[in-house]
Amino acid sequence: MTQTRTGTWWLFVAVVTVVAMVIWTTTWIVMADPPASPGPADSEPVSPNGAPAGPAATVRPALVRVDTVGAELLAPHAKVIGRLRAWRHTIVASEQAGRIINVPIFEGQPVTGATDVLAEIDDVWAMLALRSAQARGAQAQAQVTEAEARLERAKRQWAYLQRLFAANSSQKKEVDDAGSVVKIEEARLLHARAALAGASAESQRATVQQQRVKVLAPFDGYVVQKLVETGQWVQPGTGIAEVISRGRIEAIIDVAEHLINQIRLDAPVAVQIDALQVKLEGRVRSVVPQGDNAARTFPLIVALDDRGGQLKPGMSVTVTVPTGAKQMVLTVPREALVRSASKAAVWVVSDAKALRVDVEVLFAAGPRLAITAGQSGPTLTPGMQVIVEGGERLLVSGHPVALAP
Repeated sequence: MTQTRTGTWWLFVAVVTVVAMVIWTTTWIVMADPPASPGPADSEPVSPNGAPAGPAATVRPALVRVDTVGAELLAPHAKVIGRLRAWRHTIVASEQAGRIINVPIFEGQPVTGATDVLAEIDDVWAMLALRSAQARGAQAQAQVTEAEARLERAKRQWAYLQRLFAANSSQKKEVDDAGSVVKIEEARLLHARAALAGASAESQRATVQQQRVKVLAPFDGYVVQKLVETGQWVQPGTGIAEVISRGRIEAIIDVAEHLINQIRLDAPVAVQIDALQVKLEGRVRSVVPQGDNAARTFPLIVALDDRGGQLKPGMSVTVTVPTGAKQMVLTVPREALVRSASKAAVWVVSDAKALRVDVEVLFAAGPRLAITAGQSGPTLTPGMQVIVEGGERLLVSGHPVALAP
């Protein structure tokens, strides 16, 4: 019993001793490390990037490059998508019947009009027809010669009887009969000459047919499809090859009905070949007056040069067409435009500060944009400095800027 009480006493003494040491240690630490003086966090707010955000904050100027607002007399225009097509496009057909003996072409081959042979037909039947026509012509010529001789004899007989009748040595009936014979022989001669003319025309036709057993290219162009092969029998009108022209080409675009009357024939228009990234000038060749009832558009045809075959039918094009008369508009470089989800704007420099001005883009004019200023920001005037590089560093209107050399 005595040992139990002694153990409890010593446990109580140990607990009291530990508590006293903890209290003494805490008091010594507090006295040795007094609270620090208030720092920046207690004196003024700090921005997320660590710079002071209060009145004493200093914003570093943004380094920017500038260009100027311009004023130009320009015509408003719109861009319309279209395609290139061949100026001439045809299926060359055979003019003769016969068996194909040669097709010396391949698809994609350039051909020269009236010179290059697309196909050659066996000329045996054309040659026989020519010989037959020549024989009929010779026969008709012989008949003309015979009729001329008979007419000459009839005229001599008639003249002889007239002299006898004048000397009372013949009867009137004999003279009249001789005159009738002359008229008959004259009619026979006319008939023979008509037959000769027909035989001559038939001979000329057979000659042309014999020459046209060779089917020639109708114009300078390219073979896009071969329609026959050697050994095939063709009739007049059978397609030999599909050919498109080269040298000239045209663009066809569908222009909205409210714009079509703004376009004049032979007017220059800017054309961009999308696949080649080539820009060139074309001329309005025609406006097709029959429109599309559903789309309310009218086909516009623009004549172009194919640039040595670089421009090919089927390529897509973007044609800039006028939409109104020329007017004075403000222009800025394309790089000056800042776009957001709902609006466009530019940054202008005034008193070494960047000011944001909402704008509306009217149309593109080469490397610049025709614009009109909105209600917010300062009024845009020609000659004002507009930021073209470094605008991404600007956060709010009024941000100080420094101009890069």
